[in-house]
Amino acid sequence: MHAIKQTPVILLVLATCLLIGCTSVTKKNSTPKQSRKVVSETKQTDQEPIRIKSAGILANKKESPHTTVEDKLIHPSKPIWQIIKEGFRLPDINHSSIDHELSILLDQPEILQLQLNSSLPLLNYVMQEVHKRGLPSEIALIPFIESGYTLEARSSMNAKGLWQFMPATARSLELSQSWWHDDSYNAVLSTEAALNYLESQHARFGDWVLAIAAYNAGPARIASRVSRSKSTARSHQFFSLHLPNETKRYIPKLLAYKKLIARHNQYAIIFSNANDHVELSKLYIDQQISLNVVASIGAIDNNHLYQYNPGYKRWATPPNGNSVLLLPRNAASLARKKIPTLSNQERMPWNLYKIRAGDSLSTIANKNNVSISTLKKLNSLQGDKIIAGKQLKIPTSESN
Repeated sequence: MHAIKQTPVILLVLATCLLIGCTSVTKKNSTPKQSRKVVSETKQTDQEPIRIKSAGILANKKESPHTTVEDKLIHPSKPIWQIIKEGFRLPDINHSSIDHELSILLDQPEILQLQLNSSLPLLNYVMQEVHKRGLPSEIALIPFIESGYTLEARSSMNAKGLWQFMPATARSLELSQSWWHDDSYNAVLSTEAALNYLESQHARFGDWVLAIAAYNAGPARIASRVSRSKSTARSHQFFSLHLPNETKRYIPKLLAYKKLIARHNQYAIIFSNANDHVELSKLYIDQQISLNVVASIGAIDNNHLYQYNPGYKRWATPPNGNSVLLLPRNAASLARKKIPTLSNQERMPWNLYKIRAGDSLSTIANKNNVSISTLKKLNSLQGDKIIAGKQLKIPTSESN
């Protein structure tokens, strides 16, 4: 971890607020402590239904259970900013609104540097996914505008995650939500969904600027405005469209980040420590497992694991179906080797029990053949009080 990541958390939150318009932060209790950063709304509510089948990243995995094949990562000798720059494919557009957004970014260089450096693990991951599909590297800059590269971001209109999917859009892209998980907060699944969607919009409009604008404003709105426009210059056409103010700023913000990164050598102090970051790798799991167990066998702490996997709401993967985690590369490698050797009880040393009206610790303990002291220890309870509707972890054997 480079030095700048030792900056207090409040400064990182402030950086996100100042750069993307954060309005408030909500928190809820979990293990570890979870939060959902609330960002300003960028998604329009009149999006037409989107019906795109995902690539089936989990259902169609061909590897054997507990996938041991490690993702082929890009290990660049060049700085990530240079790699991004070399992948730019959108036309260079000169417009006063772009220069205005760039001046806003450069107005607070310390905060900008903090945001850029804190984004590096996820940015590097997203850039690799963009690279695999042969897409313009400008696509990897979209989460800067959507969420400030914050996995836990949530808008006032309930757009969620790195890519800020509205609930209806998430469902249409097969990002599911249950008591156990919310795929909009899953970096792997939401990134695949976002890239699928952007590719579909590029196929529709034949232009990346308009495709990205459709990501923000909705394809129906962009198609309607394009049909009324008299401009024939495709990418420049965006600037002649009659659009909501939020969308008018969306493309200029993105192109301001592009211009900033294109000049990364000019702003060397802002782009320092570009190669000093965690490399992330995907870990596919086909059976339920406690994230405490994953953290333990991957030799990382719970907070570090949660940082890249906030979509798992019960501190375990769901009991049915495949799951995917994003972990530091070394942790993922350790987990791939160890998980196949674990017994069912070792993978999931507890189950969740929903407390009912009239329940007591003694009745729950007797029903599950465990001691009251075990229940208290596992659930970090100081006394005997429990609340109906809450959950208790129940060990799968008394030895836990």
